[in-house]
Amino acid sequence: MMKNAAIITNMKKDKDLCVTKVLVDELKKYGWNVSFAEDLISATGEGSVISSDEKYDVCFVIGGDGTVLNAVNRYPHFTFIGINLGRMGFLTEIPSGEIASAVKDITDGKYFTEERMMINVSAGDVSVDALNEVSIKHKVASGIGEFKVFVNDVFLAHYEADGIIVATPTGSTAYNLSAGGPILSPACEGMILQSICSHSMNARGVVVSASEDITVMFDKDESHVMADGDILDIDTDAIRVRKSEKTIRLMHLSKYNFYNSLFEKIKQPNYLRGGLS
Repeated sequence: MMKNAAIITNMKKDKDLCVTKVLVDELKKYGWNVSFAEDLISATGEGSVISSDEKYDVCFVIGGDGTVLNAVNRYPHFTFIGINLGRMGFLTEIPSGEIASAVKDITDGKYFTEERMMINVSAGDVSVDALNEVSIKHKVASGIGEFKVFVNDVFLAHYEADGIIVATPTGSTAYNLSAGGPILSPACEGMILQSICSHSMNARGVVVSASEDITVMFDKDESHVMADGDILDIDTDAIRVRKSEKTIRLMHLSKYNFYNSLFEKIKQPNYLRGGLS
């Protein structure tokens, strides 16, 4: 039975479309029907355009984690697997040199899927879902903001910092990691509260249950709110963050393991590999 695949490419990273063409050739070798994002149609002059109403077995995203986040935002009901042309690539597990073997494995059914939790940020009439994180940052790079954080309407902390991050387990390896926050397995359902460059020796990341509500109060004239890097049009002094009712589905090759991937990405010295002696 013919399978249907969608392809989304970051054309700034795959400028000559060499990686995209390799993927297309491998998919067609195994009889896949392939659809493309509109910009790829314009560049290649072939194929059909991705339709949000169409059912695809998988959507290949070629680029970095940011490319995956953009694709998730546009097609939240698709099943995604990434081909890494970025740096860390926690959401893009297939190296560009292993496309042929990956397509064969997927064609042969050697894969599994998992649901990743999202968070929802709301304020006034605004309600937006995010896969990685919601962040509140001072509008001026050198500015310090004041942030009051509540969990289930109970006061938790008052931060003087460059900003505050509320991250998902998926987002724990993104901005949160750069800010010194803890890493959560995607099998966990929780949210991380992490300050950005806090002016306190006692500031620590806090993990709360996904069943709890987080409220962050701030000065709306000095700060802006972002969901997965996109600035939101919010005109209030507080936001509420909670687990979203929506999830995102990711595809992984059968050999994928989160902890192996984590080990590789953080590039620990080789002498640490292999467990305890």
